[in-house]
Amino acid sequence: MRLFLISMLAILFAPVVSIAQPLADRLPDDAQIYIAWNGTIAPGAGYDQSHLKAVLDASQLPQFFHDSIPRLFQQVAAQNPRAARMLNQVYGILTAMAEHPTAIYFGGLGGAGAGGPPLPRLAIFCDGGADAAKIERQIRILLNNAPGAPLNLKLVDTTVVLSDFVIPETIAKPLAQNPEFQAAMGPLLKDPSAAMYVNAPALIGTIDALIAQAAPPETQQMWPQIRDALGVAGLKTISATAGFDGKNWSVQAFVNAPTPRTGLLAWGDVPPLTGDLIKLIPASSTIAAAGTCDLNALFTQIDQAIAQFSPDHGSQFHQILSQVNQTVGFDIQKDFLGALGTQWAYFVDPTIAGEGPLGFVVVNRLRNADQFQTSLSQLENMVNVMVAQQFHNQRPKVTLEFRQATIAGTNIHFLATPLITPSWAIKDGTLYIGLYPQVVEGALDRPADDHSIKDNPAYQATMQALQGPSQLSSFSFVDLPKTMPQSYQSCLMLTRMYFGIGDLFDMQSPPLVLPPLSKLLAETEPAGSVSWTDDAGYHLKAIEPFPGASVIGSAQGLSTGGIGESALMASILLPSLNHARETANRVKCASNLRQIGQAILLYGNDTKGSYPPDLGTLVKTEDITAEVFVCPDTNTKPPANMSPDEAANWVNNNSDYIYVGAGLTQATAGQLTVVCYEKDGDHGGDGMNILFGDGHIEFLKLDRAHKVISDSAGQR
Repeated sequence: MRLFLISMLAILFAPVVSIAQPLADRLPDDAQIYIAWNGTIAPGAGYDQSHLKAVLDASQLPQFFHDSIPRLFQQVAAQNPRAARMLNQVYGILTAMAEHPTAIYFGGLGGAGAGGPPLPRLAIFCDGGADAAKIERQIRILLNNAPGAPLNLKLVDTTVVLSDFVIPETIAKPLAQNPEFQAAMGPLLKDPSAAMYVNAPALIGTIDALIAQAAPPETQQMWPQIRDALGVAGLKTISATAGFDGKNWSVQAFVNAPTPRTGLLAWGDVPPLTGDLIKLIPASSTIAAAGTCDLNALFTQIDQAIAQFSPDHGSQFHQILSQVNQTVGFDIQKDFLGALGTQWAYFVDPTIAGEGPLGFVVVNRLRNADQFQTSLSQLENMVNVMVAQQFHNQRPKVTLEFRQATIAGTNIHFLATPLITPSWAIKDGTLYIGLYPQVVEGALDRPADDHSIKDNPAYQATMQALQGPSQLSSFSFVDLPKTMPQSYQSCLMLTRMYFGIGDLFDMQSPPLVLPPLSKLLAETEPAGSVSWTDDAGYHLKAIEPFPGASVIGSAQGLSTGGIGESALMASILLPSLNHARETANRVKCASNLRQIGQAILLYGNDTKGSYPPDLGTLVKTEDITAEVFVCPDTNTKPPANMSPDEAANWVNNNSDYIYVGAGLTQATAGQLTVVCYEKDGDHGGDGMNILFGDGHIEFLKLDRAHKVISDSAGQR
């Protein structure tokens, strides 16, 4: 869900991003991490943003940020004016930075703090243009409310700079002229809306220094081994961009890790996808993806890493593995993981099981189909025996087991469980996996010479737009015009759930945060991504018609299978659960007041019926603690280990209950005499508990409670 909300934020801020030069020409060239965006400025020439503009015109999401959030701040102001002012200031600053070119800079470690480890060199640069002075003033007001913050603020021409170290007025060597930065950004979008850059050797050096200065000795000893095993010494830079590539919204990334690669980096050195694998994906698929995952090689790397870090642990790992192999009756790595193929594909074909992820099919071209089938069958038998033993004495009898059925000449294995029936089968050396036998059978029934995804015109157009090389490491494809109608209702439900929570607090979010389906479909085209490997490193490129389109167009995966239903139930039950919690807090307060009433009664027995002069007296004279004088709906918390006098003083100054019984006696306090009551806001303004002279407690609405308190005071 966070990905969805981030995408929706991108829809708000990205429509009108300028393709202007980022702030790399105003930052020091020693940046280890650089993140920048261009803000909502007039679009650059030659960039077709018609899709995004039409979606925004049909959406009320900007209205949410411009109207609803400030309204929420008004609600906060009613309870805490100071907090509301700070929220408004922070929101104003963030909004300004979202609308102007802004960059975040990390330059490693600087000087040490007072008696502590070295401090990070952080800075934010914002080109505010005509608004620069206003932005600088807003930040300065915020800093004045947080005295002692070790931050420097200055305005250089139109650039606002906020940092925790002193930055010179003139940058002699800007990041934009750094050859490594230029090489990292070169293969990506030339005029991005947002960019990220990581100088890996410098960042790893910072980690080395931090561990050497601040980490425990055992960590210092192990870190070089961990670093070498990961192979990160061969990593040069990581870079990514997002922006318009023609009429598409494009995300591109480049991991600069030249050959030879070792450790974790070497795991990405995979052969390109084969035509045999892609042929297994039907042409009618609306969602498809393929890539490499060598589980056998990964297992070997884990084994080697354990032995490298600790030979003793490596020996223990092998002993455990040997015991597991004896239990299952085969070699887990050789006969199971080694029999799996290295390339996998995934697809959803409406002609096989309809739309939605419950109809997905996973395929794998096995290395050794016979060995894999034998091993998996043995594993199933072992699980069946163990489960049968576990439920042997269960009454009524419970059965959970793997079963087999021959359908159309193929043996299909399945786990008989409620809701879903995970299933698998092997045909012509290929493993098919699905959530139901019907799905697996539908995939098996496809003719061998049937058209593949490569014959799909939408797929062809998407791959042509991506302009990847002929040899790919992975790809993904989503036919959004066909999938979006199936996912739209789930998106409506999810957005309404989250924005509806704000409406419960009178935020009044607009009704059309998500545009109508017809408006989305009019601007929707297929989306996809490709990745590939070469001697320079790893490359990724993804396109979609507008930011967030792929999330909206495939969100049925969030709902089908339980997540969406859970979200719906949560949105329905949330007010009830909140009410139940509030009711419990009211009961707790009533219990507190009842204990206070009993303590007053005991005090009167020792003082000829007199009531105590204040609540603190009860803490010193009766068996009652300071915690009893705290409402669970507040943040009040008494200090620990107070003396009786300190506790009494704390209660008199901090109690969440108002005592009006001073001067009363057991003879003068009747059933309508108010002795003690809660503060107005303890339960959100709904009402309050009141302790009366005869010891009973009532919860009354505020208007009624105020009248009862006033009448009681007038009768004394």
